[in-house]
Amino acid sequence: MKNKSILLLGLLVAAAAAMFVSQTKSGLSVTGLHEPVVWGAYVVCFTFFVGAGTGLLLILSFCMFREDIDIFLVPGTKFDKEGNRKGHGKGYFDRFLEEVKGKKPIVGLCYEGQIVKKLETNNWDIPMDSIIAKSH
Repeated sequence: MKNKSILLLGLLVAAAAAMFVSQTKSGLSVTGLHEPVVWGAYVVCFTFFVGAGTGLLLILSFCMFREDIDIFLVPGTKFDKEGNRKGHGKGYFDRFLEEVKGKKPIVGLCYEGQIVKKLETNNWDIPMDSIIAKSH
């Protein structure tokens, strides 16, 4: 079984390498990128713009003026009747909302099936002022 898995993995790596070589030699026929230099420039630009777009979103999220926002709509994976919220466990929304708690309305957005009776909370969790739940 182990030998078959290693053989299959080797075949997949060889196929991926062959596709990579084929793409860099002939380019993408659909886009008309037939020269390796143009293909390389395309990949570099694509990577740059995806990275720049992601980085710009991160920078804007930290530089945004929270005073200019009237209401904060916050998604979550689970909510309870007391307004407690669970996300994906990274604390991004809690850190962002810590400064506006009590100053601006914080509204949780979810489906009815995401509302539970009681959630365990941590001292850094920011509760919602209200919850809007959509029925399926």
